[in-house]
Amino acid sequence: MMKSTDSLKDIDQLRVAYKKDGYAVIKYDNGPVHSYPYDSPWLTDVEFDKIYDSIRSNTLVDRTRCYSLYLLMDQIKEVPGDILEVGTWRGGTAGMFTQLVPSKTVYMADTFEGVVKSSKWEHYKDKAHADTSEQLVVKFLKDDLGVSNFKILKGVFPEDTGNEVVDKKLAFVYLDVDVYRSTKDAFNFVWGSVSHHGIVAFDDYGMISACSGIKKFVDEIRNDKDKIFIQNLNGQAYIIKK
Repeated sequence: MMKSTDSLKDIDQLRVAYKKDGYAVIKYDNGPVHSYPYDSPWLTDVEFDKIYDSIRSNTLVDRTRCYSLYLLMDQIKEVPGDILEVGTWRGGTAGMFTQLVPSKTVYMADTFEGVVKSSKWEHYKDKAHADTSEQLVVKFLKDDLGVSNFKILKGVFPEDTGNEVVDKKLAFVYLDVDVYRSTKDAFNFVWGSVSHHGIVAFDDYGMISACSGIKKFVDEIRNDKDKIFIQNLNGQAYIIKK
C-alpha cells in the first residue's frame, strides 16, 4: 500500500528521533513482516561489550558491524598470516583486532590525510575523514589499549607502503576506504598474499547511497572461481579465498 507524503515525513521524523537512542527505523519488506530477528547479541555479549567500549570513540563503524568483525577474528585465528587494515582513521577497529588476536601483527595503512582516489560520481571526495593523525592512533593503541602488535603504514596504499606487506601472508584484510579505485587497487595488490580460507572484508558494500563504488567493485569480482562471496545485511561483504 502506498504511503502518503505526510506518513513518509512522519517515518523520517521517527528515524531521526530514535537514532539518538540507538534505534534504527528501516523498511524491512515491501509487504507485511511475518518474522524478523528479535535478538541483538551485539548488546548482550559481555566480552564483546568490553572490547567495543574500549574502541567505540575511535571508530565510525557501528556496533553491529564491529560485532561481525569480532566474530570473524575468532574464525581466522588459526589461518596462517597477519592482519591488514586499509583505512584506519582513528584506529578503533584495528584496536579491536590487536586485542582479539595478539599473536598476529596488525598492519594499519592510512594516509592520515583523508580519502584518496575518489571519482567525480562518488559521494566521498579526496580529503574526507582527514580528522585524524598517526600520533593520535599510536597514543590510542599504546596508552589507552596497551597493545603493541601493530605497525602503521603511513601513505597511499599500495603505492607508498605496499612494500611493507608484499612478502607477508595475510589471514584477514579489512578494506574501509569508501571509494572504488582505492578499494580496487588495495584488493588487487593483496589478494595473492591472502591465505587459503583467509577473508577480505569490505566495510561499505551495502552503504550504496554513500559508498556505491564499493558494491561496484565487489560485484565485478564476486563470482570468480577462487572466491566465496557473502553479503551481510549490516552493510558489510566478505570474500573468502577458496
